[in-house]
Amino acid sequence: MRRTRRARRREMSTRVSSLKVEHGQFLAAVQTGYTGLRNIGNTCFMNATLQMLVNNIELRTYFLDRHYKIDSCQFPGTAGASVPPFIQDRNLPVRQFQELVAEKASQFANFAQHDAHEFLSFLLDGLHEDLNRVKSKPLTATVEGDGRSDADVSNEAWYNHTLRNDSIFVDLFHGQLKSRLQCPRCDRVSITFDPFVYLPLPFPKVKKATTLWFWPLDPLLKPLEVTVQYSSEGTILDLLNALSDLVRVPSKLLRLVEVFSHRIQKIYSPASQASDICSGDVLTLFRFQVHDPADCNEPVIELLVVQRQLYSSTLRYACNECGRCTGRLKICEACYNAYYCNKYVPFNFNVHRCTGSSQFASIHGPITSGKTHPARILTV
Repeated sequence: MRRTRRARRREMSTRVSSLKVEHGQFLAAVQTGYTGLRNIGNTCFMNATLQMLVNNIELRTYFLDRHYKIDSCQFPGTAGASVPPFIQDRNLPVRQFQELVAEKASQFANFAQHDAHEFLSFLLDGLHEDLNRVKSKPLTATVEGDGRSDADVSNEAWYNHTLRNDSIFVDLFHGQLKSRLQCPRCDRVSITFDPFVYLPLPFPKVKKATTLWFWPLDPLLKPLEVTVQYSSEGTILDLLNALSDLVRVPSKLLRLVEVFSHRIQKIYSPASQASDICSGDVLTLFRFQVHDPADCNEPVIELLVVQRQLYSSTLRYACNECGRCTGRLKICEACYNAYYCNKYVPFNFNVHRCTGSSQFASIHGPITSGKTHPARILTV
């Protein structure tokens, strides 16, 4: 046993030594990198913004090739003061840059925490004004569509924008956002193309998954158990759209209801928040398909009903007391679970006990134990 262990150790030692490489075998020349600001206090938001801009190839080439000297002609703004510190190729003390920024934006005067997005907005605007090639900004009017093509309206709006703004930052970071407004009274549509520097986009939220029952409109089709993923910060309409893609039914023909103890407890509006959906083992979510008024060519009325099957041919049909009579029996209308012949009904009001008041009515067929079927939406 000892020799075996020693042999294993020697084998492992041989394997480890075989992984060694000679010095310089896989070495490569390290290229010069980029340094940022010395982080003092809570200035990491500045470093994050500057490193993002430095890694823009077109912008970095513009400054390293000294093109900013041609464009910078002491126009209004920070008078070009922010450009030299921005492109210096050395480790810059953060206080010098921070004081320069604080001269134009007092909110950055201290070393408190700030939003990197807010600092980026200020920096892009400041550098743009420093390098703006437009000396005198003319007045321009808002360009509207008025029935013209989007390409024509967009080109005219962009031309008006460049009459007042022309710099490397316009070329790299400015864009257009199409805006469409329609008056609810006169139905007039206004289409404009507004300039923007950045578009804040939210991170996608983690989706939740819920299992529900889908009831098709065709009564011959069986209900389907479907698992749907949706955002908890969205609306019920988002959830309906997700199901619509699965069952191939328009979302406008779907209804989401909450069922508890075989009864409809709540009907969710499409505009309701998805976070309003209760969670629990005793709750069941149903989605029903309803009629489309356009297909029916007449008004559609939605009624909430609970189906309760009272009669079945599979149960024993005889008097609960004597067990022999099968003719006209009396049934308890409170529980539908007790029935007697005429001989024993007067004497069993106190014997038979149920949750409701015992009232017996005549029946002419077998009954069930009052089994309740799921609630449904009936459209007529």
